[in-house]
Amino acid sequence: MQNEANSSSVQSDSVENSYRELMHFIEKYPVLFPILHSTLFIQILRYLKNAKDLIMLGSVFPYIEREDLLEILALLEKIGLVSRFKATNKDFYYLTDLGKRFIELYDKTRLAILRGGLKELKV
Repeated sequence: MQNEANSSSVQSDSVENSYRELMHFIEKYPVLFPILHSTLFIQILRYLKNAKDLIMLGSVFPYIEREDLLEILALLEKIGLVSRFKATNKDFYYLTDLGKRFIELYDKTRLAILRGGLKELKV
């Protein structure tokens, strides 16, 4: 019984700490707030953990038109989450250090919430 109480306390601390860490990061970089609420942008960022070209991105997100995908990438590049480089005659996109940290904190918080439940946050 005591192990259950300790486990619940650890989960609560984990949820609160993860959430607080993510919120401090967003406060430091407020331009990321809208990205935080976009499932599509989060999916694209996750996929860019390894460099990808536009053709590869288009095959993973076939429901997004090429021009729209280019706009999304340009926005993510402008706010500093994504960078690109040219190899041969293709542009490759990848996460910057800021992008990696954002996705890391987002995924850590998401996992803590899924494990600990929203009730721990009193939401």
